[in-house]
Amino acid sequence: MQILCIAILTLISGRVVDGKTGEPIDRARVSIGEVSVVTGSDGAFIIPDAALPLTLNVTAVGYATSKKTVRTSDEITIVLVPEGAELTENVTVTTDPFEGMEAAAASERSLNKAELQSTSMVLVGDALRAAQSLPGVVANNDLRADFTVRGASPEHVAVVVDGVLTDNFVHTFAGADSSERLSLSLISQDTVSDLSIMPGAFPSSFGGSTAAITSIETRDGNRVRPTGRFGTGIITTNGVVDGPLAGNRGAWLLSGRTSYADYVERLVRKITGTATKDDSELNFSDASFNVNYDLSPTMNVGIRSVFGVFGGNQGKANREKNKDDPDAIDTFDSRNHLLNVRLSYAPSSTVVATVRGFLTRGKYRVSDLPGRTLDSDDRTQYGVRSDLSLQAGRSNTVELGIYERIMQAKKVSISYRTSAPRFFENFDRSASESAVYIQDMWKVEPIRLSVTAGARLERNTLTRETSAMPRLALTWRSPGAIVFRAGMGAYRQLPDFNAVFGFFGNRDLKAERAVHYNLSAERSIGSRTRVVAEMYDREETRGLFSFSEPHLFPTGEVNVAANPFQNSLTGFARGADFMIQRRSANGLSGWMSYGFMRTRQHDAFSGLDFVADADQRHTLNMSGRWRLRPTFNVSSQFRYGSGQPIPGFLRRVPGSFEFSGVRNTARLDDYSRMDVRASRSFPHASWKWTLSGEVLNVLNHKNYYNVNSNIIRFRSTGLYFVSIEKSFGVLPSAGVYFEF
Repeated sequence: MQILCIAILTLISGRVVDGKTGEPIDRARVSIGEVSVVTGSDGAFIIPDAALPLTLNVTAVGYATSKKTVRTSDEITIVLVPEGAELTENVTVTTDPFEGMEAAAASERSLNKAELQSTSMVLVGDALRAAQSLPGVVANNDLRADFTVRGASPEHVAVVVDGVLTDNFVHTFAGADSSERLSLSLISQDTVSDLSIMPGAFPSSFGGSTAAITSIETRDGNRVRPTGRFGTGIITTNGVVDGPLAGNRGAWLLSGRTSYADYVERLVRKITGTATKDDSELNFSDASFNVNYDLSPTMNVGIRSVFGVFGGNQGKANREKNKDDPDAIDTFDSRNHLLNVRLSYAPSSTVVATVRGFLTRGKYRVSDLPGRTLDSDDRTQYGVRSDLSLQAGRSNTVELGIYERIMQAKKVSISYRTSAPRFFENFDRSASESAVYIQDMWKVEPIRLSVTAGARLERNTLTRETSAMPRLALTWRSPGAIVFRAGMGAYRQLPDFNAVFGFFGNRDLKAERAVHYNLSAERSIGSRTRVVAEMYDREETRGLFSFSEPHLFPTGEVNVAANPFQNSLTGFARGADFMIQRRSANGLSGWMSYGFMRTRQHDAFSGLDFVADADQRHTLNMSGRWRLRPTFNVSSQFRYGSGQPIPGFLRRVPGSFEFSGVRNTARLDDYSRMDVRASRSFPHASWKWTLSGEVLNVLNHKNYYNVNSNIIRFRSTGLYFVSIEKSFGVLPSAGVYFEF
């Protein structure tokens, strides 16, 4: 008996859309085996004469591959998410493409997942470095992952990861005699879902800073299917795998990044003959793990852990060169860990409660050639955070919460340049901090007005203070296309343990204070473009300052007195930011921004007036990306700064510096850097690989950064130095990534 099998052919049609906004995706490739079509501007595609059932593979460079099994001829919708994002089969409908992470923020600059991928470097894949291109952000030292915002130093830009205020959560290295440092963030961009900077008048749910907040939300594993993404570049090798738990009641994610496997870099150096005699080593590795599980339809528990190590040595050549210096660094080791356990309860769409228990640890040690400790700094904090959100109808949302933490610091700094070891710093201290916050948002629909009023109350044992901080934000959507925002608030920041118990320590220090005023107007141009103009004023009081840098007396003598920290600074940072931004899944997407700023600080102890250490009058930041074809896209970013001060009492003379009686008058030259990147993907039936190449500082601008004496170590030698070092020139790099 012969059986005749007849395949019934049908027409398959559908649309490809962005999973975050629902926007149709142009130039996506939809494939069945060797047959493929490309979507049009409306995201639509048609495949004739297809035999059911079948599996569609949908790819677009910059997006993760989507696989869709089709069993009927009904029109289908296929969702794409950026590479390294959490897979989903559903669309999050967002009417505003510029919607930020914090609805109550008076000012916010954010990176979505696609922007994170395009602005982070192929070189290291650093989430914080991606933020350096955001409007208003100043990052003029290519060696550092941190940055300044509105004239505030990196120490006043708090980094919050999944709701936890971190302490120096970066890989870092600083020389024994130098105050300069090399750093990169502990978090790979592949594990981050959103990043936001709130440069002024931020909501009551955030504390720990007088200037700005950087909020990072890491992503969950996806619940669709197991996926993986692996890559290697000039410096780092990285990978991330994730997938659903059994029964689809949760998801897991595991990622890692290391420089120990930088085989590509070693091969390039060998082929090009660029290997140097300097055999010093710097290597880092970090890894993260998270798992979340549905205890019930309304309750979820999650565990997130991030761990990183950073170490190195000066190598044989430098050991020979520095053999007579007992304080020369031979090896260093830095370790950081974040553990965050979360329980979420959402009995309805109007009530969400979250409780987090957290632990952060940071250990840093520098040793000399015999292995003796030069500097050791151990930091630990642990505590609990609880947040509750209640929505009363469509017009009122109340948020409240508590934040409790215990902070511990152990610091040792030793010099061996004298017959007996000299301890500059040696303390082991702890303190606690308690905070409660509340904020209430009302929406007055008839006049399109939103009002958010809130307050934060903090009590700590380090400065023995209780501080109340009111905050207010207003948003008015005019009948036209303009949105006006205004915000103000009071903010506090605890002094670091070093300022209280260190070499220049003062046990009577109080928290620094600031009051923010923010006003902006936003004009929409179409559905995907906006223009924003923003003015701000930050008034600072009780700022910390130690009048201990070498400086000239009017008589011409150099004063090297060691004065303790005082709450003696008052000052301001005022300016305006202007930005035009387009955010879309198609065509050109990115921003162009200009910032103008003035700062001034007065020290009541010395009577001096000077600009802030992070002062920069003019700042221009631009970033853009464009998917030209289904498998090819380009991106670029450009940053310009008019030059920041070289902190200290210095003035420039031909080829050098000399001491001055006025602070922060010498400045670095203008900073300018343009980076370009291109990516080409090669899709296959069940996997794809992508080749990325980038050129950093493509215009070969000579950018410089300053290296100063560590003001504490200066006490061991009596020699103060400052030098201007040149950053890298044209720096090409390449990376290859595999995704399944």
